[in-house]
Amino acid sequence: MNNKLTLSLKSEVIESAKRYASKRKTSVSALVENYFIQLTSQKKKKYVADELAGILDEKKLRKLKDDRINHWLNK
Repeated sequence: MNNKLTLSLKSEVIESAKRYASKRKTSVSALVENYFIQLTSQKKKKYVADELAGILDEKKLRKLKDDRINHWLNK
């Protein structure tokens, strides 16, 4: 069952959202609903850095950093 929700947004935002939805052959309501679904279904937002943390040991990481600095200095 669908319920009505009233939002207060800047006119420019509304017009931009309408154009965006129209280009994708959907409605602003569907965009908002999908956004809320995605927003509330994420258990914990993971960042790439969090996922990669611990893959390299500190010595290798330091060497990569030094190599990158040397590369840019020698350009």
